[in-house]
Amino acid sequence: MVFIIKISIIFRMAILNKYKKKWKTSLLLRKDRYYDFVLSHDNTPSIDIDGKLTEKCLITYIDTNNPNCIIDNSLLFSNPKYSYEKAINDNVSLKNIGFTGIDTSIVPFDVSSGTTDDFIDIVLNTTLDVTSGDTRLQLIPVSGNTKLYDYPCEIVSENTGDTYYKMTGGFLQGFYKTCDKKYQVLPQYIDGTWGLEFVIRPRTDYVESRNTLNSVYPDNEGIFFYMGTRAENKFIEYYGCKDIDKYPLRVLSGTTENNSGETKNPVLVTTEGHTAESGLEYDINTDNGYLIYDRTCDGYTVDTWTRGDTLRLTLKKRDVKSNLYNVMNRTCTGHTVDTLEKYLEEHPEEYVNDKCNVLKDILNNAFALKINKNGSIGYKYLTRDCDNEKGFRITEENGFPNTIKTNEWNVIYVKCQIVNGESDNCDVPLGERKMKIYIYVNGRLKFISKELPEFNFKELNDYCDKQEGVAFNISLGGGTQGLMESLWFNKMTGSKHIFPIEENFAGSFIGDIRSFKFYDCELEFNEIKNNYLFESIEK
Repeated sequence: MVFIIKISIIFRMAILNKYKKKWKTSLLLRKDRYYDFVLSHDNTPSIDIDGKLTEKCLITYIDTNNPNCIIDNSLLFSNPKYSYEKAINDNVSLKNIGFTGIDTSIVPFDVSSGTTDDFIDIVLNTTLDVTSGDTRLQLIPVSGNTKLYDYPCEIVSENTGDTYYKMTGGFLQGFYKTCDKKYQVLPQYIDGTWGLEFVIRPRTDYVESRNTLNSVYPDNEGIFFYMGTRAENKFIEYYGCKDIDKYPLRVLSGTTENNSGETKNPVLVTTEGHTAESGLEYDINTDNGYLIYDRTCDGYTVDTWTRGDTLRLTLKKRDVKSNLYNVMNRTCTGHTVDTLEKYLEEHPEEYVNDKCNVLKDILNNAFALKINKNGSIGYKYLTRDCDNEKGFRITEENGFPNTIKTNEWNVIYVKCQIVNGESDNCDVPLGERKMKIYIYVNGRLKFISKELPEFNFKELNDYCDKQEGVAFNISLGGGTQGLMESLWFNKMTGSKHIFPIEENFAGSFIGDIRSFKFYDCELEFNEIKNNYLFESIEK
């Protein structure tokens, strides 16, 4: 068994050198504990343990005991006093939020009573405007519109004056960046060290609903924080992708029928004209002869086309390596629009479709912190695994049992630190870097991870207007739903496949959460200790 030991002593080197001939020191260390070793130079002021909040490089602070952090008794906002130095909010208007926001609760809809026409109107005409200049992190309670699962959570204020978020199967979620680079309230990359701090209380006396995410994925119970993409690409199942069949198919009885009991394939068209029906990406009406007269045997010609009529054309976009006009050469063996799809299937070396690559979107882009039933704390992280048929693995490590106390407040500080590799002047990594995760509980170091590939939080490989609110997500009190709550125009619910994000990160924490902090620099041991003392004071 290997023990990682850090000695908890603060001393001045000059004094030690002066008396080293007279002093004989000895240390007795217990192997079942972690220790912190802090060196302080004579010309460096020491950090007093005074119980004050550490404010240096604090860029997000959500405190449920601060009335300014709670709106409408449910929404959480970070304290505007603390913000990211490079934050930007330039008149953000998410005009296509309906396509993805309908799957959580950003865009509310009652699937049991609303009509299909109502649903289509909400999806196509919903816009989310973010107040320009507002750089607070916002988290909202999720409530999947399929009504298949329950997400109970609420703000509770005790007689003592202590206020917290009570989680019994629900959680909060928000995004901190958009892929068009007009909105960002947290950093995308680690500039040396990130610090995440939580004041959290697991509860054994809460009764959980039978229809929560934990009932579907009990191994994910206890996830209290998630960072990464909210889900895989919602439209990937309709891009004609074949490799997604390696993921298991979902069986949800009765969810593919419309109000008339008819089963139909969903059609989704964005304001830019992109669509997701059977892999279609463009859907237009036209009377342009250059498009209508396609020179096939049954195609329209000047003799068969009635001038003034319009034709609905649907198009599958295909990324290929060569010019397909060369194979559509009007010879007897040449290809036409009728045979081009078959040609691409017979020549897979020509066919390139990065949108079908699930791994490209999710590798190093899904990270969770989790408290287990035995009181241990650890993490889950989706990383590459070339030996696995699916190409990924869930890297998971946990600390010692009974580290987290139930029915008591715990102050958890998680340090994410780059251990090798460099970044440029804009904090963008130069090549692959490695990191480690350090977890402190109530001011003491309790866990150190193995060396890991650094986070690669990023947008999906698709149009920005088809992923608004999906990439760059944070969840507090739980993980994320993946595509299990997806809704389509005929109110078809749920993805056909169970993708990795849902299977490994759909779960929630049962207990209370009082605060969340985000630091973008390294805190010294005494600063971490001060935060613990600050949060331990009766609220």
